[in-house]
Amino acid sequence: MTSRLPLSTRILLAIALGVATGLLLDERASAFGELGKIVIQLIKAVASPLVFLVVANAVLQTEVELRSGGRLLKWAMINASIALTIGLSLSNLIEPGHHLASVTPQAPGDVQAYVGRRIDLWSVLGNFIPASIVSPFLENQILAIVVIALLFGFGLRRARQEAPFASGARTIEAALAALLRIVEVVLTWVVTLIPFAVFGVVARAVGEHGFAPLKGLGVYVGV
Repeated sequence: MTSRLPLSTRILLAIALGVATGLLLDERASAFGELGKIVIQLIKAVASPLVFLVVANAVLQTEVELRSGGRLLKWAMINASIALTIGLSLSNLIEPGHHLASVTPQAPGDVQAYVGRRIDLWSVLGNFIPASIVSPFLENQILAIVVIALLFGFGLRRARQEAPFASGARTIEAALAALLRIVEVVLTWVVTLIPFAVFGVVARAVGEHGFAPLKGLGVYVGV
């Protein structure tokens, strides 16, 4: 039985190999960047159904009382607020984006377009509500998919309690559990490809821009 290297070790090896390939081939290494695009497309393709199935199955399998659900929501909001505070503070203090300015320079118009713009709360909340059931999956709108999964899960729970539909609801519930397992297996296959994507992206970045992208990304990792 052969032991496999941990994913983190394989990613580090991929980075080292990508750096060596980029230095060796220079701009000719740009072709390897397509590996990263392919893997990202695979992850995006799996992400939408995975989120839907995880949320829907959680609603079907979890029994939460109203008081417990309220406490859970309260602590989730507190944790999210703390995380946002820390993230925004570090972002504004360190400004990691400036370290990538030499690699991905922004046009002045890109920055000016957001100056003075206010956030419309109702517009933001409106984006959470899908225009159709299909569009969030086509456009990878994760928050809208979560809303659909919650509605579907609670609806199925209600149908499960009604005698005429209990058998069919149980069948759908079992089918959702099987689909979730299938998507999880597919995701493990996609994860094994991540080192190849890292290799391709690093080789292309180093070949086209030298070590500047790695320095900028190092600041992001540090933050």
